Amino acid sequence: MFDALVVIVACGRPVARASPAPPAPIVARTACGTYEIEADGSVTRYRGNWAPSWAPHAISHPGPGTWVAHPGGRLAVYRDGGLLWRSRIKVASDEVVVHGSSIAFGRYTRYDANGPTLWIARAGGREFRVAPAEHPVGWTAGGLVTQHGQRIRVRGPDGVVYRMLGYGRSAAYDTGNATVVFVRRDGAVFRTDGRHLWRLARGVGRSAWVVVLGNRMLQVTERRRTLYLRPDGSRLGAGPPSPESVGGFPDGSIGYVVREGATSSALGVNVVFLLDRAGRTHRLYARRILHASCGEYASVSYAGERILYFDDEGPIAVLDPTRGSRPLDLTRAFTMLQPKDPSRWQLYAAWLSNWR
Repeated sequence: MFDALVVIVACGRPVARASPAPPAPIVARTACGTYEIEADGSVTRYRGNWAPSWAPHAISHPGPGTWVAHPGGRLAVYRDGGLLWRSRIKVASDEVVVHGSSIAFGRYTRYDANGPTLWIARAGGREFRVAPAEHPVGWTAGGLVTQHGQRIRVRGPDGVVYRMLGYGRSAAYDTGNATVVFVRRDGAVFRTDGRHLWRLARGVGRSAWVVVLGNRMLQVTERRRTLYLRPDGSRLGAGPPSPESVGGFPDGSIGYVVREGATSSALGVNVVFLLDRAGRTHRLYARRILHASCGEYASVSYAGERILYFDDEGPIAVLDPTRGSRPLDLTRAFTMLQPKDPSRWQLYAAWLSNWR
């Protein structure tokens, strides 16, 4: 007895299977809808919930175990199976950081030209306004780290300034150890727990900014290069400036996409590089950019020892970081999930295990 063949409709076309099939399930969102493509190539409508059932209508996930929604235009923070706190005022922002019973958030209005107004609340209590033009970065052992212009500050749960950590830019939270990293204006990268400062690197340039990747590696972008540092500040490697996308992978490696060969008469190609955990750079894949657009976007993600690359205009491929097998280009397989007109192609994709 045979199972019935499930057929879905994408932009008016019946689709049953994608060929070739991916090595693991992928979720893909196109202009026709959101679909799940299984390892056997079968295609179904994706009906999973992004957020857990105890966080209804959540639209963001600002930290481990924490979800945010905006019922009635107000801010609702869910954690560990239920509602932690709800604001009295209307808040459209998802810039929320939580520690214990303390909540800090940035509230944007049309009058906030220099950044959000910082607000703080405790679970069960009412929110209170703290300061204008100040971003909450994250709760540390020493308190709430915030950024006001180039001032890196630490505040208590009552909003009082405990200390000034210095002047810098791009303060970023590291969930791995509840610390904050930032580039000081003298061109040094620092880490802080809100009480102490540790210099991780120096000489990175005053205009550089730092990002904490998913595997806690640090991406430090300068005008002429991008540095990749381990969490302790030791150098892993370097690459071109302003990569299209960067992913920190669980094995300690880093994948990134760089546009090459773009000129006034040519769109160029997107090239996927892998910086392995030993600091060696490998060129994994190259794909021609289909057409010019103002929002062209490429991404890399990792699961099951495979890298998934996609361009939001349609190209998608599975890459082997060990280079033991050839890239599996899925662009043609996913064409049936796209509009007939290639200029309308849109794609956001991820391994099912990583879908957000």
